Amino acid sequence: MKTPRSLTLGELLAGAAETPAALASRMVEGVTSDSRVAGRGMAFFAVPGVKVDGAAFGVQALQKGAVAVVSETPGPAGLEGWIVTANVRAALAQAASRMH
Repeated sequence: MKTPRSLTLGELLAGAAETPAALASRMVEGVTSDSRVAGRGMAFFAVPGVKVDGAAFGVQALQKGAVAVVSETPGPAGLEGWIVTANVRAALAQAASRMH
């Protein structure tokens, strides 16, 4: 099995989302769409569901040490680490492919 590699947030999201310069050099060691496992070194992809939008758990993921939250909706005003993309599912698929 291939071991995941570390990438900068800018490398991970290139072409999928515009990463602010202040966040682009942060190192990412994994990606997840499950806020329960989001933590240090992880990028959390806030996927909207049928009943709950993953963005509702974005602040929790950042508090647990996630490098960033990637979402289709803006985060709370003034919160660093929230990145908006047009299609979070496509961004997650691209990120997972790049990590592995």
